Amino acid sequence: MKVLVDTSTLYSAIAFDGKFSKLMELLIERHTMVISDYIIMELRMNIEEKVSSDEEQMVLKRMDDLFTYCEIKNREDYVQNMPEALRMVSKKDSPIIACAMLSDIDALLTSDKVLWAIDSKYVKVLSPADAMKELLG
Repeated sequence: MKVLVDTSTLYSAIAFDGKFSKLMELLIERHTMVISDYIIMELRMNIEEKVSSDEEQMVLKRMDDLFTYCEIKNREDYVQNMPEALRMVSKKDSPIIACAMLSDIDALLTSDKVLWAIDSKYVKVLSPADAMKELLG
């Protein structure tokens, strides 16, 4: 199964040791984790804003290490889905939803409660708790 992982979930997995880190490890072992160029850019900005300068290099290294196990989608892969995504979510979240709408993506894993409410035939949205049950149970 191919699972797109959003920025907030990745940030929690990379910046903190805990349940999100373990979830990413299990996801990599059993499925294909997918990210997009937009998620990478947004994640780097979050790290620069939220992580202390003392820890930033370590967190960026953890990010780069994690990405070696991911399939990466580029804007040209999902740009055709942007108009539909913009009808479902805010402009900020639309690139994530547009990528999740790709036919080879089976689910979007997100800790963003706003995205959990998406009702679309194109996107299956999983919370971390849902993912633990459905993908890893």
